[in-house]
Amino acid sequence: MPPSARGALTALIRRHGAWLMAAGAGLGILLPDLAAAANPALLPLSCLTMFLALLRVEPTAFIAVLRRPGLGIVVIFWILLACPVLVWCLGRLVLPADDVFLRAMTLIAATPGMMSAAAYGVLLGTDVALLTLVGLPTNILAPVILPAVALLLAAGRRSTRR
Repeated sequence: MPPSARGALTALIRRHGAWLMAAGAGLGILLPDLAAAANPALLPLSCLTMFLALLRVEPTAFIAVLRRPGLGIVVIFWILLACPVLVWCLGRLVLPADDVFLRAMTLIAATPGMMSAAAYGVLLGTDVALLTLVGLPTNILAPVILPAVALLLAAGRRSTRR
């Protein structure tokens, strides 16, 4: 592909990234056989996307975010603690404490975003350095946080059955 065509394609993707992602998801829903055929490429493409996203992070921007970590810490706190608590509290308004759906919603809310979110952040024009700063610790802490949330939910389930 000639450099001018590559630049035009990149500009098109950046300008319409959100719509292209929505169209891709819709295409996968409308054409499940095509989605199934593309499934083997999902992991390699996700890894490539994550790698390319990390390459897009400007070292100076990342260092600037590290120097002022306040927003990153707030976002990490929100993702790992506030979201699951908020989902559980809102779910409790309509569901009993021992409901399987409530526990599933809470676990999903405690799950961090994908590391490749920075790649989508490039398309959407967000702060890629901040997304990377938040994505790394939340994904590293996920194996600790998710079992802890599951244990808390199981303990709550046992206490409501007594």
